[in-house]
Amino acid sequence: MNEFTARKVAELVLLYPDVVSFGTEADQVGDYWICKAEQVLGLDLSASYKWFLKTYVGGEIGSEEIYSIYGVDFESVNGGDIVYQHLMGKKIIW
Repeated sequence: MNEFTARKVAELVLLYPDVVSFGTEADQVGDYWICKAEQVLGLDLSASYKWFLKTYVGGEIGSEEIYSIYGVDFESVNGGDIVYQHLMGKKIIW
């Protein structure tokens, strides 16, 4: 991710603490889970999204969740795990 953009995101997160609620690098998603997610999804995650996962993990802006990778088996996790949501979406019969 472009250093200017990363710095700007960090500034915005600090500027709006009542609106933006992100995790921290202490809880970052490891390369193992990112690779596993890419395999299950059948695509490469963008560099900026990988940066987000390793910097903020996930979180919310207002009441909207930004999907993450929880680092738990994708079939058993719940909530805003992007792979879990994808797998559940595939199971819906229209």
